Amino acid sequence: RDEWAAHLRAALPPAERARVSRDRLPWCDVCENLKPPRAHHCSTCHACVDGMDHHCAFLHNCVGASNVSAFLSFLLSVWAGTQFVA
Repeated sequence: RDEWAAHLRAALPPAERARVSRDRLPWCDVCENLKPPRAHHCSTCHACVDGMDHHCAFLHNCVGASNVSAFLSFLLSVWAGTQFVA
């Protein structure tokens, strides 16, 4: 845990390094693992997702920082498909 804390503190900007001390690490009790900043645990996926927005039931996937552009493309294509059919 201390080794991961050192890597996490090194990756953070200097203003946030004080917030992540050895005693107060961002820790997920469900995953039993370190959480990235702004991550939340999804009860459906059973994983911590960075920048989580919501869990999409249609895609059966969490929408987070890594796939928000793909989700918006999906929404645009669904909207375009409904406009074409209607």
